[in-house]
Amino acid sequence: MIRTSGAIRVLGTVCLLCLTSCPNLIPTVDIPVVETASTLAIFPGQVVYGQIDLNGGAFSHVDPLTIVATGGQVLSGYTWTLTPGSAQPHPVIAINSLQGYVTGRSTTLRQGTYTLFVDVNDDHGTVRSGRVAIDLTSTCSSNPAAFNPCASAGLTNQHIDYLPTGKVGASYAASIITGGGTPSYRWALASGTLPPGISISGRGVLLGTPTVAGTYRFYIQTIDAVNSTTSSEISSGVLAARFQLAVNP
Repeated sequence: MIRTSGAIRVLGTVCLLCLTSCPNLIPTVDIPVVETASTLAIFPGQVVYGQIDLNGGAFSHVDPLTIVATGGQVLSGYTWTLTPGSAQPHPVIAINSLQGYVTGRSTTLRQGTYTLFVDVNDDHGTVRSGRVAIDLTSTCSSNPAAFNPCASAGLTNQHIDYLPTGKVGASYAASIITGGGTPSYRWALASGTLPPGISISGRGVLLGTPTVAGTYRFYIQTIDAVNSTTSSEISSGVLAARFQLAVNP
């Protein structure tokens, strides 16, 4: 069983390096902090945000955000699907099967809050189901003269202490939370040190079997499909952009 203690805050729509002011900043949402990573799970309480364009709907969209899974037997990454037979909020709202990001764009999206039912699979055949909230209560206008112009979210990693604690000799896996930009994404270690035995997969998962106890801090560079990167916050040494992963003996 996965035990929880405390809570973390996951940002919705964010702007790259936007620390004090951002026109499309969305409030945060609490997610429990997981203390063990051995059991496959989807974090509860995750929210994906978007905007409804009041000027004809051409810019109505769901900002991409990767969904968090942890644990399980993972060799390269998780596989995501919509839960078969479940009622889904809109045909264009979908989850990418290999990288786990939710996205969608359509003139037919409507303002409101919805529930997306998703399944995650590990490489051992284990399946877990969960639900993700889709918040489309924010509005904008594609009219350039509007006071609330529509804007896509800048590419960012969600730099909060959400990573579950690992254990020496025990398999470990946890998704990297990335949002905004133009998926798909690529991830790489930019600086700092990963726990020995842990690596970053091409599908955005920290995985492996840690071999040395300690607390490890590192930066991850993410590149999207149009070559936007998170390098600015890394080169600036923004502490809020630093990941932390603790490994117990």
